[in-house]
Amino acid sequence: MLLLLSLAFAAPWQPTFAGRYAVANEVLLPQPVWFHDHGGRLAFETRSWQLRAVVSCRVSPGKKGRQEVACRFEDAAIQASAFQRTDGDDPAETAAVLQEFVGHLKAVTVHTTVSPRGHRQRWSVEGEPEGSSRHTGIGRLVGRMAERSVAALFLERPREELAVGGQWVEVGSALLSYPMEEGVKALGTSQLLHQVQALGDPVTIDSAAQGAMLDPTTQQQLRSTARLRSQWSATGAVRSCTWSVDAALQDVVTYHHAGWLRRMGPDDAVELGPTRQVRAPGEGPEADLPGLEAWPEI
Repeated sequence: MLLLLSLAFAAPWQPTFAGRYAVANEVLLPQPVWFHDHGGRLAFETRSWQLRAVVSCRVSPGKKGRQEVACRFEDAAIQASAFQRTDGDDPAETAAVLQEFVGHLKAVTVHTTVSPRGHRQRWSVEGEPEGSSRHTGIGRLVGRMAERSVAALFLERPREELAVGGQWVEVGSALLSYPMEEGVKALGTSQLLHQVQALGDPVTIDSAAQGAMLDPTTQQQLRSTARLRSQWSATGAVRSCTWSVDAALQDVVTYHHAGWLRRMGPDDAVELGPTRQVRAPGEGPEADLPGLEAWPEI
């Protein structure tokens, strides 16, 4: 067994993305966005949501050793807080809007072009709502939610063989990018330092990052930091990843993206939880509608 493992680590460590994944991630934005229902009757404003999903990805060969990865949502559940709350707010209406977004997510596919070493080069979303300005706005938000849910799959592999303590730097990681709409160049820079902590099956890698993001609304520069732990098979297939990304303005965190993913078997099932309105993260019941559930842990 040791001989087989040493041979695997000495060979090129190829990215492998095909498979099913359970994903849970949460996002806090500097500026609020609107969740609309498709008919234009219901809407609410929020800065934060939590999305749990089962994602299935397939891979096809691209040009010059690249891979084309297509990920679709088998199922999803969304919990979100309302940014502006009044006594007349109805959590049932919020849940109805979120349930429509679950349907939108189950209709989209995230297409990602990945370098031979696993670095994300570009992405797009197929199947999101479009048409009127409202429908296009819904589609853009669905695309951002879908992109954030699969971003942690795309971490760059080393150039050389693996060794405990071995390090490499990834520039412009997908996780360290501000969640822009598809086709828009990410604003900012980052360096993500990966280090091998343990060899075997799985391989354990710890990662840390620093960078800068530009808030596209205010044009303010946010200082970003990140921590990750990922585990991989001896041949380069992701087993799991846990991450936390924060971007702050004058030491006040205004953008946050954290979560986890893990590989599932072809017949595995996972409980995703309810789709509903919850209290805003970090706020007590006095700041929200009475009776709302607390922000869930991921």
